[in-house]
Amino acid sequence: MASNDAPPTHISHIARPVVSPDEIKDEHCPICLEDFATPQQAVRLVCGHLIDPECLDTWIKSLSGQYNTCILCRTELFPKRHYEPSEFMREYTRVLDTTSTLPLEIDMLRSDLEELAELLCDLVPNRSANVVPGDGTLSP
Repeated sequence: MASNDAPPTHISHIARPVVSPDEIKDEHCPICLEDFATPQQAVRLVCGHLIDPECLDTWIKSLSGQYNTCILCRTELFPKRHYEPSEFMREYTRVLDTTSTLPLEIDMLRSDLEELAELLCDLVPNRSANVVPGDGTLSP
């Protein structure tokens, strides 16, 4: 969450729908460079530039909301959010905590695979299967 506790920016806060086909004639999105085929494929920013709403949504959500300007003229579209380093550290610690047991879990899966290969050999005696040590794959 931002230190200024600002709610996330929504497209409707910084752009208005395009209603006339004349507004999009010979225009394209400055991000994806696709031509606007219908008015629904574009929104007009407060600075007047047209942009694809999906591209705009991606743009304003990039880098934790640090892109707060028009991609063409750099007019500020909304106040920049400031994030506390402690928030990033908390998230990093959470991710690290959830992934720190992965090597152990992978070893357990390899062991299970070896046991399954042995069971398979018992069930189908004419077929032998060997688990390749280290990568857990089966070889005939």
